[in-house]
Amino acid sequence: MKEEWHGDDEQEAGMMPIHQDLERLPGGIIIYRVNESYEILYANRKAAEIWGCTSGKELMDFLGASMLKAALSADVKRAEMEMIQQFRQVQGGVGNVEFRTRSRDGQIQHVEIFGRVEEDERLGKLIYASVYKKQLARSNIDRLTGFYGHTQFIRRVQDILEMDQDLPDREPRVFISLNIEGFRLLNERFGMEAGDDCIRLLAELLVHAFPGDPVVRYSVDHFCLLTSKKNVETEISGIRSMVQKHHPEWHLILDAGIYEVPAGEIQASVCMSCAEEACRSVYRDMERDTAWYDSRMARQQAMERYVAAHIDEAVEKGVDSCFLPAGDTYSH
Repeated sequence: MKEEWHGDDEQEAGMMPIHQDLERLPGGIIIYRVNESYEILYANRKAAEIWGCTSGKELMDFLGASMLKAALSADVKRAEMEMIQQFRQVQGGVGNVEFRTRSRDGQIQHVEIFGRVEEDERLGKLIYASVYKKQLARSNIDRLTGFYGHTQFIRRVQDILEMDQDLPDREPRVFISLNIEGFRLLNERFGMEAGDDCIRLLAELLVHAFPGDPVVRYSVDHFCLLTSKKNVETEISGIRSMVQKHHPEWHLILDAGIYEVPAGEIQASVCMSCAEEACRSVYRDMERDTAWYDSRMARQQAMERYVAAHIDEAVEKGVDSCFLPAGDTYSH
């Protein structure tokens, strides 16, 4: 039965009349089954063209006939959960979801689907979906990793932190900041292509280690993420081991800074800054490669902010006057 659905050529044997009608529609149409792989049963030419394919069959071959493979791995879990929740909550089993995807030529793009659930006596529960490619500014998506940019990352984690206020029994969340030491030397020694491969590999490993968690590459060789996963040091160590296994010639040094978000904290930018401070503390430190944000770092950050705020006074009276007044303490 499956082979009767994938074709989009009106001359193809086994084409049912309804498929010919779907081919004449102006937009992309995909029909897939609700099972473990979200198996694609049919796709028209317009849908195939979104992924740079020329036919529904070519698209199915490219995606392995699975809608789960349509989305970037970083978006799969979120997109699946959003669609399931909408089908349960909206009358008539209608829902829509957005996700990022990669076309056949490697380009990352943004896709939106509108789906409706229908029961089929022989095939079970099916989703009839209209598919559209959304036009987004290039700056919104990192060309190497497919991650959203800094603004979108901050917005998403800010929403998460604010929602946590209504969940007093939530799992503790941590920000993790990662820095590739000597990334410039890697580029100089092995070439820019190797540098790009390094960034892509780290992105894939982060998505695998922290599925569904927001991740951003906020500068050339820096990553940050928010997670509630336990044993994060073990996960980070595993990422280092995987990079070493795949590319021992890189001699990659990956610094990590971790900040546990205290109850009541809702400022995403503050949390990110604290994780970055912890990461900076291990730069060129031969004794350690991971650090947790602590009170000493908090005092150092408070000192730096105080100095910045009183720079004119410091110039006039001397550097010693920049120290925090007695009794001052750090707070967010």
